[in-house]
Amino acid sequence: MIKTYTGKCSHFPGTQSIRVEYQHIPMIQTLKHNYKRIGFTCNHECSDRNNCPIYKNVPKSIIE
Repeated sequence: MIKTYTGKCSHFPGTQSIRVEYQHIPMIQTLKHNYKRIGFTCNHECSDRNNCPIYKNVPKSIIE
């Protein structure tokens, strides 16, 4: 699953968007689907990719 998030980035002006990839994690005895974030892509070549302020603020997991 891929979700798009927007926010302020300290490296580029204005509002920026990133695409966050979530991987399905099977859970026993539940009908809901649990997804855990595994990475992201953005449109910029960033020198500080490990400290993306937008990625740090997106949910680490999603349950649907």
